[in-house]
Amino acid sequence: MPLPEFSAYAPSTLRARSPVAADQMTLELDAPEGALERFERAGQFCRVRVGTEGGPLHEGIFAMLSAPHERALRFLIRTPNPEGGEAADRLAAMAVGSPLEVTMPAGEGFALDRAAGRDLYFVATGTAIAPVRSALESVLRERGRWGALSLDHGLRSEAHLAIPEDVERWRDRGVDVRLHYSFPRPDGTLSGVRAQDAVLERVRDFGRAAFVAVGQSAMVKELRAMVAERGGDPSLVLHNY
Repeated sequence: MPLPEFSAYAPSTLRARSPVAADQMTLELDAPEGALERFERAGQFCRVRVGTEGGPLHEGIFAMLSAPHERALRFLIRTPNPEGGEAADRLAAMAVGSPLEVTMPAGEGFALDRAAGRDLYFVATGTAIAPVRSALESVLRERGRWGALSLDHGLRSEAHLAIPEDVERWRDRGVDVRLHYSFPRPDGTLSGVRAQDAVLERVRDFGRAAFVAVGQSAMVKELRAMVAERGGDPSLVLHNY
């Protein structure tokens, strides 16, 4: 994905860490001076750098799990990460209070204002629920600006749901949350229900629909094409990169 322009690193420490689901952990970092002020929009990223004494430095880019109004730098990481996630694996092994480095929040985030007045359909796969959570919390804070709200979250299994308390709270607030389980086959195809297919089945009027979608780039591209085929506006499939 195209990378945002990051600031220089600033010193920080690991404030809290907690396993939350299969292969997933939440982290909270102490916010360097100015970081919370730069966290302006759901969907922004930070770059984090960690190392071991005498060992190499590892860098990772993580989207915020927290929403801007929550005034915290919280992230959701996958670990162990088989796709080169050395920084995530190192963070997962660190003790609370350990030093690290973090940039200021960066990126344009989601252009949620473009979806004002429309039904808003959130779509996330795996740990991509992190920036989607940030966006949904931001929308709920100004609930009257949007129409109906829904979330289709693709997961490997029930054990991979990282934010069960949020899901129940959102349902209590009237968000139509649906969880879909799928698993990659050896040939690369998926067994189960894909979130991007499920969301299209629930859209009542593509003329007033907008989407917040985060996952593999191919998923977002495919969703845009399918929205266009159904008479919707593919530019209203919002993403954060």
